[in-house]
Amino acid sequence: MSTDLQSASNGEARTAYVSEKRLVHKVVLTGGPCAGKTTALERIRTFFESLQWKVYTVTEAATVLLGGGIKFETMSAKQVMDFNINIIRTIMQMEKTFFDLAEEDSGNVIIVCDRGTMDPFAFIPKEEWEDIFHLLGQKAVQLRDERYDQVVHMVSAAIGAEAFYQTESNSVRLETVEEAIERDHCAAGAWVGHPYYDLVDNSTDFENKIRRVIGIICKHLNRLVGVDDVHRRLEVDIDERLKAQSKKRKFLVHGTPDPKLFPSYQDFEVQHDYLKESEEGIQSRIRKRGQKGFFTYAYTKRRLVTGTLVERVKRLPQREYETLYQLRDPGHQSIVKIRRCFLWKSHYFQLDYYQKPLNKRCDKLILLETYTTTHEGSDGLALPDFLSIEKEVTCNKDYSMFTLSACSS
Repeated sequence: MSTDLQSASNGEARTAYVSEKRLVHKVVLTGGPCAGKTTALERIRTFFESLQWKVYTVTEAATVLLGGGIKFETMSAKQVMDFNINIIRTIMQMEKTFFDLAEEDSGNVIIVCDRGTMDPFAFIPKEEWEDIFHLLGQKAVQLRDERYDQVVHMVSAAIGAEAFYQTESNSVRLETVEEAIERDHCAAGAWVGHPYYDLVDNSTDFENKIRRVIGIICKHLNRLVGVDDVHRRLEVDIDERLKAQSKKRKFLVHGTPDPKLFPSYQDFEVQHDYLKESEEGIQSRIRKRGQKGFFTYAYTKRRLVTGTLVERVKRLPQREYETLYQLRDPGHQSIVKIRRCFLWKSHYFQLDYYQKPLNKRCDKLILLETYTTTHEGSDGLALPDFLSIEKEVTCNKDYSMFTLSACSS
């Protein structure tokens, strides 16, 4: 019978997607102007090539095209719309070239995209998004969530490092500090909702900012197959070379907040179901996550390895999900929730509203989660001031999903 592994370990669960034989990791670097993406791309290449990984970098399509003489101020509304659609198609085709190459490589591959398919939406009014999705024959979930394994947002120097903001390094960068701040916020808003989104601010010097970017990518890779396998694959003690100290913290929210108080957000329908397990100390579940009737599916398996909670996740096709759904653990009810994803004061938050059908212990339950380097009990984390936080429940097993789904009281 499964046990609540979340409460059995002091370590952070390790989560992401993995091929059975090798790793192909697709990362988007996004952010505002003068964030350090160009430097980060080269440092990521150097770091992973030193570990014998194949590294592909996808050039930013907008920089190439805008360098060809395009000026938005001289274009009609239709021309702007057509340009945005074509630039997304260009991004997709450029990425496909590298994605196809990676599938044929025999070893581990990391593909780093200098911006991705959602970045053009930072310049498009939200009321036009659905029209563009329709013209592209895509859904937001496909362009944002399915396409990439991880999104890393590097905050512009215009926010928190104003003295270092400059435009000389990029011939098509013309934004003032105020415009750069707005561009940064719009880029962040375009990616809100990706299940593995990390934001790297300017709270440290630039060298450590770059190290944090690499560390976040490594931490995500460390979640792929657990400590035993990933150290063999990477052949390096990542925690020693790049300190990635962020941990998940969880808070109980009192009352339903007014949606008008939120900054830009994305809502998702999420359902988790635990599966029957015959082996003690193993916990497995399936997840359905999506918007507007379009879903992605995943399978998660947890186990304890020398005191560390190891969590392995793989994507599922819908048919396999439906097969596993028939193997649900009768001792657990489905966890159904609306997950609201938003940014507030340079932190990425997820607010879960538990929905029917639900266990009675989940009635009117609202939980807030975020990843942060400030640890439980410290006052360094700024929480959204429009939410009524009742208490922190990070280490309280009564609020683990396993406990919340259990049929017994």
